[in-house]
Amino acid sequence: MMCRMRQYVSSDHPRAAGGTAGLRQTSTRRVKDLLRSEVRSGLAGRDAQFVEDYLVQALAASRTAVREALQMLAQEGLVSRERRNGTTVTRGVAQFPLDDILESGGERVTVQRLDQRSVPSTPLLRARLATQDETLGVVEHLFSTVDGPIGVRVAYYKLAYTQPEGWAECPDLRLAFHSVFGRPLDRIDSVIEAGVSEPKTSRLLGIPEGSPVLIREQLLVDDEGVPQEFTFAHYRADRVSFSSSTSAAYGSSPRPSSAVTTRSSAQRVERIELSE
Repeated sequence: MMCRMRQYVSSDHPRAAGGTAGLRQTSTRRVKDLLRSEVRSGLAGRDAQFVEDYLVQALAASRTAVREALQMLAQEGLVSRERRNGTTVTRGVAQFPLDDILESGGERVTVQRLDQRSVPSTPLLRARLATQDETLGVVEHLFSTVDGPIGVRVAYYKLAYTQPEGWAECPDLRLAFHSVFGRPLDRIDSVIEAGVSEPKTSRLLGIPEGSPVLIREQLLVDDEGVPQEFTFAHYRADRVSFSSSTSAAYGSSPRPSSAVTTRSSAQRVERIELSE
């Protein structure tokens, strides 16, 4: 059954009209993140079809990025690709709740900005950020320890705000959030799942292509209930793990603590406790 496709960008968007390529998404990882989130969230349900020509225009993406993203989704078993039938969603992704806090703790983590630009919004991004803006900002940062890169993070946000070029060391997320958005951070909605690295991410993290990675999707909400940032972070699965512990009396106790564990190349394990 043919699934009626949604319109990602308005017909008068510069890219849709054949205008500037400055807003074009050229990253396979970013295209894959958006499509995978569509599948996991149910916006693209089982038997829905992804049409390459439509995605190239709707996501303002290069055809190569779209094809590589669809091929990676096929390798993960989320879609099937057939010459005559195109690309069809074959299964969803199980989702489990996890209350997670992003802090660096005692581990020295440097943050380097790799890219910052404007990109067209999509139904998913507009829904997550509660905005009707047709253009959003995206910034990409590389996280590294003394042993090398451990993760890369892409954040989508409204263009009214300015992102820093980088941090001398990974800041407390609440301080960083207030610095950028001018309001206290109230809530973080997180999803963590397993995936594999595509070529660019593999080069950035120094791992073989197709290596397992931990993918964390987060929505950061301020104290007025306004979503301010929607992020995807890819971490080396052999270097970073996330855990959460919850009190049996969670309803009347302080919120649970979380932890990030980083593994060095020598397999030395250090546990970094993260608490509110």
